[in-house]
Amino acid sequence: MNGLGRISLRIAILTVLEPAGANLAIPRGLLEIGGMAVARHQLALVLAMGAQRIVCVAREFSPGMVALQHAAERGGAQFHVISGARPLAGLINVADEIMLIGDGLMADPEPAMELLGKGACVLVQPVESGVAAGFERIDPVHASAGAARLPGRLAARLNELPADCDITSALTRIALQSGIGQRMVPAELRDGHSWALLRDENDAHRFEPVWLRRQLGTAEGHAPGDGLARLGVRSFGASLLHGGGGGKAVLIGAAALLLLALLAAWMGVPALAIGLLGLAWLLRRMASHLGRLERGALLLPKPSIDGDMLMGWLIDGLLVATVMLEQPEADLTSRLDAAFAPIMLLALLRILVPVVSRSLAAWLEDRLVLLLVLCAAAAVGWMLPVIKIAAAGLALLVAATPLVRARITRT
Repeated sequence: MNGLGRISLRIAILTVLEPAGANLAIPRGLLEIGGMAVARHQLALVLAMGAQRIVCVAREFSPGMVALQHAAERGGAQFHVISGARPLAGLINVADEIMLIGDGLMADPEPAMELLGKGACVLVQPVESGVAAGFERIDPVHASAGAARLPGRLAARLNELPADCDITSALTRIALQSGIGQRMVPAELRDGHSWALLRDENDAHRFEPVWLRRQLGTAEGHAPGDGLARLGVRSFGASLLHGGGGGKAVLIGAAALLLLALLAAWMGVPALAIGLLGLAWLLRRMASHLGRLERGALLLPKPSIDGDMLMGWLIDGLLVATVMLEQPEADLTSRLDAAFAPIMLLALLRILVPVVSRSLAAWLEDRLVLLLVLCAAAAVGWMLPVIKIAAAGLALLVAATPLVRARITRT
């Protein structure tokens, strides 16, 4: 189809071709980071930049290609698999734009989008560090950085080269010969953790823990419950993500613990019920971090139904129910009276979170601390008095702190 026959497109070329070191059965592009192939991470990047057609260079249409195709189509893009340069002539129009991502490249999405979003360019880095990291030398002082944004007209020049040429390398050199400018990847990204070429499974194993920590981010407030949840993600997150369940599987585990907690409360064992609620909160927090990590990697929006928030309300509700069921012989009026103190405590905690400092808010949100204290109190029969004291203490804090009181009033 010629250039007048259709609207110009933004076309992404991904390569899943080079073997992952000595393991000839796995291409670099299908090495997994966080339970997702490197090429899947690249696909998320180009879809976020508006790619409407994905051209994947691969030797065969493997199950990994099927997964990429489904992901591309869910993102609204056409998907094509080619094995060499010749078929590109029918897929790229002179008016199109090419997003070129190298085989095995893992780059932080936001800085990559910023660099490529500034117009046509070939991304480069200093030759010494670039070649040592596995990137190709392109001139005496520069190595490729594995990505480029190019005009579609350059693809026609691939027809002048052998059919089995390296498409990424060839297009990069054609672009430089045609006067496309170079853009340097900033030094802070060239640390091997933000912008890396994964050549084999050893590279992937070294890169993944660092990637997990970067995606997880830094905790605010150093609350112990969130710290334990982050430790759990750092320790078991990779296994959970590779297993395919990720945050959803952990959230299902938290829901199962909530059912057990309800059963324990119904049977009149409040200490066990609250201990199970604490474990459920911890799993819920892990699921929240894993879900955020998965969405960040694939540049996805938050779901319309926030399972994390719903789980938080369920835990609070079951805490109130446990207090109400603590005395099996009590009548309905007594149980409703008993519910007042935990409802006030939880309401004050939720009201204070938006109006206090982030570090204090992290502690107020940390239900694990509260639930562990209440578990110990329930074990000796002091659960309701402890709740009343805590609620009264928070109420006095609000009354005695003008700044907090003023913020609550404005809210």
